[in-house]
Amino acid sequence: DLVKYIGTIGENTVHTDFSSFKVREPDKAQVIRDIKGDEVQTNYRWLGRTVGNETNNETPDFVDTPFTGIGGYQGRLVLMSGAYVHMSASNKYNVLMRTTTDDVLDSDPIHVLSINASGQDFKHAVEFNKDLVLISDNQQAVIGGSTIVLTPQNTVIYKSSVAPMNTSHPPIMVGRDLIYTVQNTMGYSQVGQLQVNNLVENQFNPQIISAHLPKYLKGNIKFSAGTSLSGTIVFGTGTKELLVWQYIADQSEVLQSAFGLWELPYPVVYAWFISDVMFSILKTPQGYALCSVSTTRGVDDTPYLDLWVNGSTVLNEKGTYSIPEYLQNAEFKLSVNRPDTDMHLDEVGYEVKDKSFTLVRSFSKLKDFFIGLPFTSSWEPSAPIMRDQKDITLTDKATLLRYTIMVNNTGSFNVKIKDDITDVLDIDSTALTWSNTELGKSRINTRSKTVIPCRTLARTTSCVFSTSSTYDMNVLQLGYTFKLSEKRRRWNV
Repeated sequence: DLVKYIGTIGENTVHTDFSSFKVREPDKAQVIRDIKGDEVQTNYRWLGRTVGNETNNETPDFVDTPFTGIGGYQGRLVLMSGAYVHMSASNKYNVLMRTTTDDVLDSDPIHVLSINASGQDFKHAVEFNKDLVLISDNQQAVIGGSTIVLTPQNTVIYKSSVAPMNTSHPPIMVGRDLIYTVQNTMGYSQVGQLQVNNLVENQFNPQIISAHLPKYLKGNIKFSAGTSLSGTIVFGTGTKELLVWQYIADQSEVLQSAFGLWELPYPVVYAWFISDVMFSILKTPQGYALCSVSTTRGVDDTPYLDLWVNGSTVLNEKGTYSIPEYLQNAEFKLSVNRPDTDMHLDEVGYEVKDKSFTLVRSFSKLKDFFIGLPFTSSWEPSAPIMRDQKDITLTDKATLLRYTIMVNNTGSFNVKIKDDITDVLDIDSTALTWSNTELGKSRINTRSKTVIPCRTLARTTSCVFSTSSTYDMNVLQLGYTFKLSEKRRRWNV
C-alpha cells in the first residue's frame, strides 16, 4: 500500500542478543553484547544472596549460563535457561534469591525445571488465556496460573503439545489462539494456529492454517508483528516480501481470513505496529530507512507512492529540487493531490539535471507535491461460472470471448490474459481522455469502458488487472461474454 519515508538510522545501532546475556556475581554489572560481540554498558544489577548459604539458599542455575529467553508473568520477571524457568520475587525484578531462610514465602523467587522438556530450550514465554505458555523449537509447555497465584509451592510445568515452531520470533495472540510459524522441508514458511483444547486442561491443538499455500513465502521467518485494530499480521524473512495475514475475528474464533504478499522497495529488517500503522526498517544502499505503512488507509491526501516525501522538503534556494539520496538511482515519480477535481491524484512531469530536478512548464507554479517510488497493485477476479436451474455447470466447456470493464476516474492500467497453455494477451490500457489544451481543458475523465478480447476456455482463463500509476483505479463493473457449446439430441429412426 503506502510506505512513507521518515528518516535514517545509523548502521551502528546496538542489537541485543539474549544468547550472550550472562548473569555474574552481584558486585559486577551485567554483560550485554551487541551483534558484533562487543560489550554494551548497562547499569542493571541483580540482588544476590543476602541470607543463608549454598545449602539453604542455593545459587540459581542460570548463573554463568546463557539465557535462552525472557518474559514476564504475574508481576515476576521470567528468565529461561534451557528447560529451567526462573521467576523473580513478586514485583521485584532484580530479586532472584530468597530473602529469608526461616520460611518459604509466597512472594519468593520461583525456580522450576520441566522434566518432559529436558533437552529443549525454552525461548519464549507468552501470557495466553491467563496461563504462561513456554515455547521451544519442538515442544510447548504451560504453567497454569489462570485460577491461582503462582508461589514456589504450587508452580508446575505441564507438557501441552509437541509441534515444530520457528522460535526466531514470538507467537502472536489472536482471539483465543496463538499464531506461530514453521518452515517446511521445501524451505517455505507456513503459518500455524495453536488452539485451546476445551476438553483437556492445559492442552493445545496445533494446526497449519496455510497448508493450502505450501510454496508461498520462501525462507525462514525472522520477525512478526500484528494489530487487532485492522486485523493484520505481517511476517518477514529479511527480504523485500512480507507475508500478510488479514482476518476478521470475534472473541472466540477467527471468522474469515486471507493471506497475501506485500513487496516493499528494499529488504525489510524489522517491523512493528503502533495502533493501525506498521513501522518498518528498510535496508537501502545508503543506509537504513525508517518507514510507515497505514493498514486502514482510505481515500486521503497521501499519494500512491512508496518512500515518499513532500516536495517542499527538498526545495533548493535556486528553485530546483534535490533528489533524495535513496532515490538517486531509482525511477521515481511525482504526484499531486487535487481534491477539487474528479481525479483525486495526478502525476507531475519533471526534468532531471544531475542530482536535482525541475518541474515541467505546465506544473511550474506547483508548490505542494510528493516524490517517491511507484508500486504495483493488482487483482484477479475469480473465473466466471454459470449454472442452470438444475445446478449443472454450463461454463466447463464454454469459450470466454471477452471481458468488459467499466472504470471511473482511473488512470492507466495493465491487463494480462492467460490460460493453461500460454499467455494470450498483455496490453496497457487507460481511461484518460485528452482534449485541446487551448480550449481550457487538458483532460476529461469520468467513466470509460474497455473491451478485453480473450477467446479462451472459461474455466482455465486467468485475468489480472494491475497498475503502477499514481492515479486511482476504480472498477465499477466487470462483464463477461460467453459462447456455449450447443447440445444436439440424436433421434433414432
